[in-house]
Amino acid sequence: MKKLVTALGLVVLLTVVAFGIYKFNGINNDIHVEQAEVTEAAVETVAEINEVQATVSQTEKEVQSVADSGTQTDKVAKSAEVAPPPPVETPDPVAEPEPEPVAEPEPVAEVDFTIIKHTDPDFSDTPKKVTVFGVPIYAFAAVPDVKITHAANLMAQYLDNNEDGVVDDLAVVNAMKNNKSFLIMWAKESDVDDFDFPDGYYGQDLGSDETSPKWHQNKSGEFDAALEEVLHLVTGAGYAYAYPDVFGETRGTELANAMDTARGGYFKKVPSSYPSNAWYSYDDTTCDYACMITEYFYWSLSSHLGAQSSRANEIDEEWRANTPAILKSKDTAVYSLLTNSSYSLPTVLPDGSYTQTTDD
Repeated sequence: MKKLVTALGLVVLLTVVAFGIYKFNGINNDIHVEQAEVTEAAVETVAEINEVQATVSQTEKEVQSVADSGTQTDKVAKSAEVAPPPPVETPDPVAEPEPEPVAEPEPVAEVDFTIIKHTDPDFSDTPKKVTVFGVPIYAFAAVPDVKITHAANLMAQYLDNNEDGVVDDLAVVNAMKNNKSFLIMWAKESDVDDFDFPDGYYGQDLGSDETSPKWHQNKSGEFDAALEEVLHLVTGAGYAYAYPDVFGETRGTELANAMDTARGGYFKKVPSSYPSNAWYSYDDTTCDYACMITEYFYWSLSSHLGAQSSRANEIDEEWRANTPAILKSKDTAVYSLLTNSSYSLPTVLPDGSYTQTTDD
């Protein structure tokens, strides 16, 4: 019994102990369970927080992406916008091309050979005057009117060789005017010797006694030297200035080069003798190089126009290309200049009978 009680007591004790252990373990288990649950809840909370943060981050990215997309869209939209067309400039009305200016023909001027009395300063010693295309001819009182008129006709024919009332080369006439050129006719050599040529003028003298209108009737008798002196004025004051590189009276011009060939070489002054092959051998020692060119122009042009054809014996010592044919074959350089239409040189020898004709 005692053993039974002891056993029962032991059982009870064991039971109590077991129950205590059980309770302890239960409590401990509960604690572990609660800790586990708390840990699990914390993990879940952290996970939820991380998930929320991830969501927030994703949302921020999406927002930024949307913003960036909007900005890019704006850029694309702006670039895609059709730029307003540049202002269209209204073109100037297309002007019809202006026609090339047509040079107005020189007015046909009635050439008046009326001799007048004048009061031009510096020319009081020469009371007679006639003007040809703006170029005056003055004469001393004793010079016959017929001689003055003849010289005026010759000048008109040199300047207007086809006699249509219009000068053939306006540049030549303008040069003569610019140089204040004039012809002065004298009755006695003392007239011109005593005459004081005014400064700033280009003058050429012509003697009454060397003016021979009758020579032109059959080109015989006393030669009409007015052909020479009037031409000297036209070439010296006109052509030499209108075309200085061609007809200028200085070394190196085309005319001067032709003259040097005709003289057999360049001579600044008249040589003691000319080469045997020269056909121009002017020997007036008072004539300088420019003067030589003036004389050469006269000899060549007058020969080309036929004025010297019958005068070989008279002029042989000075000039030996006296006919058009000889000039053409011997002096090819000057012949080329004389026949160049650019310079409108005379093609017909003046005869002192200028007759103005115009087309109606």
